Amino acid sequence: IYDQNALRKVNNEKSQEDSHIAEIHKEIQKTAIPANQHKVSLLVEDYEKILQELVEEFPNFEPVITYLKNLFAKNKLGNSYFYWRPILIIGPAGIGKSCFIKRFIEKFNSKYKIFNANTAQHGAVLTGSSKFYSNCEVCYIFKFLLRNTVVNPIFVAENIDKITKRVDFPSFMEALLNVIDPETSKNFIDECIDEVPINASYINWFATAHSESKINKGLVSLFKVFRIQAPNINQTEVIAQNIYQQIHKNLCFKPNIFNAPLTDNVVKKITRLKPSDIYETLETAISNAIQNKHFDILESDLDMKYINIHSNKLESNNE
Repeated sequence: IYDQNALRKVNNEKSQEDSHIAEIHKEIQKTAIPANQHKVSLLVEDYEKILQELVEEFPNFEPVITYLKNLFAKNKLGNSYFYWRPILIIGPAGIGKSCFIKRFIEKFNSKYKIFNANTAQHGAVLTGSSKFYSNCEVCYIFKFLLRNTVVNPIFVAENIDKITKRVDFPSFMEALLNVIDPETSKNFIDECIDEVPINASYINWFATAHSESKINKGLVSLFKVFRIQAPNINQTEVIAQNIYQQIHKNLCFKPNIFNAPLTDNVVKKITRLKPSDIYETLETAISNAIQNKHFDILESDLDMKYINIHSNKLESNNE
């Protein structure tokens, strides 16, 4: 994915300098793995089983999962690469976009990096900062690909519709356009080390947004776009049970502690909430149950004030 001789040549040229750029080149040369050790991760044999489990956990994301299932089936008939066209998931806050992506990453045991466009100050995190700046830095993408054998990790750009524009640096959106474009990504240039292009076209991208109205149309066109709705009541009941199981797993409880499924009465109380609020509600309910010295969740353990406030917010947003 990069020319090792070109990197070595540039490093030798810069080694005689006493500068910040020279130090960066030395560090890159020191930590870069040999170019012939890079590889593309292949699809695992049980990918269909993993995707079916994801459908059961995130039923409202079935369109995304079905797309990946069909794509992976075609990949299996060819090079078996773990790879997809960049995916943009659009939907209201709290429906589980980030949770779904993180669970996908966990189940496929992938190397990953999550960028939050809402907090990124500018696009240098993706493209590096110009070497003409005294404090220039190499971007994460360049460092990751040179230091890891896997060339097709999962990178996530969250909230790309919340990007703050700047006049002194390229915006995160402009940088993202350059990184995911299939043509420019094949010869990706880090502005800090522009003498050594790398092939970043194997990276798997997810992006999330609440709306596409503020996103560059050229950028949107590079994604396979999915517009995901909030789960319906039946889907929310399934999601609530799955969230409860996930919390149980994360907290490493003994097998007989909080091991019973949520009761129908408890589920009915929380199905008016968004998935993110269900998680918060169940964590609080578990704490209340422990304080009340029992190890299953009862209706009395639920914070009804929290439930009523957040369910009312959700209903007002949907009107």
